[in-house]
Amino acid sequence: MYTFAPPETYMFRGRLATVAEHLGYGPHDRLLIVNADDFGLNTNVNRAVAELFGVLRITSTTVIVSAAGYQDALTLYRQQPGFSCGVHLSLTSDYTDDGSRSVSTPASIPSLIGSNNRFHPDRAEFFEHALPEEAYCEAKAQIEQARTDGVDVTHIDSHEGALQLRPEFAEIYVQLAAEFRLPVRAGSRLLLMQMGIMDDWVGNIRKRGIHIPDNLIYIPIDNFGSYQEKENYTSEVLNQLPTGITEIYFHPTLPNGAADDQPEESYRQVRQWDYRFLVSDLLPGILQDKRIILTDFRQLRELTRQI
Repeated sequence: MYTFAPPETYMFRGRLATVAEHLGYGPHDRLLIVNADDFGLNTNVNRAVAELFGVLRITSTTVIVSAAGYQDALTLYRQQPGFSCGVHLSLTSDYTDDGSRSVSTPASIPSLIGSNNRFHPDRAEFFEHALPEEAYCEAKAQIEQARTDGVDVTHIDSHEGALQLRPEFAEIYVQLAAEFRLPVRAGSRLLLMQMGIMDDWVGNIRKRGIHIPDNLIYIPIDNFGSYQEKENYTSEVLNQLPTGITEIYFHPTLPNGAADDQPEESYRQVRQWDYRFLVSDLLPGILQDKRIILTDFRQLRELTRQI
């Protein structure tokens, strides 16, 4: 089963406490951020995210500024007050239908651009070709574009982990968080060690005044052979939620009529599983039974911006 780390205490404004306690919660409280990734990818994803916000099944999302559905996502964001939205920094183009292109001109970031003036198709090619200084420029441009378009940016995360899994890019990720005074998606020290990120990344973040959740529930999108298998696993993980603040993220999309539970599922159908789980009664039941408090990244952002 999933391995959680206990909440860490750290010094902030003269007080040694966990992040939940710094926010005013008790030491035994369980808080959960439910994030939907890839807002802006396409209209089916966008409408799933908006619907799930409307029925309080997610508390947060992150938008892909460079994706084809970004303008549609902006329209939905502006229509729904209280929409908690960060930026899903995207420097790879692993979808065939998202039309993702850089915010910066391709000529200004040539190491990030592959065929057809688009980003490299996957993380491996990104790591092979990308220059950190150009990755910084494009990621910063994406955050600034979202802010210019009226998004009250709550936090940042990184598509495919491109800005998290190599030290030279992880430094960019933390630098941007510090510049914009934003929390980031970051797992516990234990999870990062299991993923091969061995340096003191959490300590580096906190030294710069960035506040982050205690745990990240990382469930690879292609780990399951059926909807029931994923539902069972996700429910069990949530039933074991520890004290402190945890983020779990999903990739929901509206159903499109495809078979919902075949032995070999496409990436798109797996996203339908996430939507199916979130609209079911399973999550509210677990929240009630375990007395889990829903939250989002805005509280962490405000803590990060305290002087």
